[in-house]
Amino acid sequence: MKPVLDKLTDAELLDRYAAGEETAFREIVNRYKNGLYMFLKQFLNRRDMVEDVFQETFLQLFTSRDSFDASRPLRPWLFTIAANKAKDALRKRQRTAAIPIGTIAESQDLSFDDVLNTLTADRTTPYEKLEKQQFEQNQYMFRTRK
Repeated sequence: MKPVLDKLTDAELLDRYAAGEETAFREIVNRYKNGLYMFLKQFLNRRDMVEDVFQETFLQLFTSRDSFDASRPLRPWLFTIAANKAKDALRKRQRTAAIPIGTIAESQDLSFDDVLNTLTADRTTPYEKLEKQQFEQNQYMFRTRK
């Protein structure tokens, strides 16, 4: 008699998935999809980015199944993949959103110093905010780990 997938541990599911049982991968996705989506939503705060990173995270898990260490918990590994992919997405967004300072100054009739003061008023970058949130999430996961 086959055990019900939702009763299996993450390691057992990954072993089954590595052996070619696709339903085991579906169970992993079902098990973590809500928590992972909320985790990414807190960091990225943009639905399009959240959905992209969410899919990329599970795609990475799908393609990296052979590199998972079954002696370690899946949740931190999966959330680390998600956090790293979220950081990459934020970096990419920052690169594409960069506007030359001179353009801002000219469009609003401001001096270079005014623009510089405005840009440096909040010294916390989105990347730094993400790192802080990831650190807090890791602390939470560590405290609640069984």
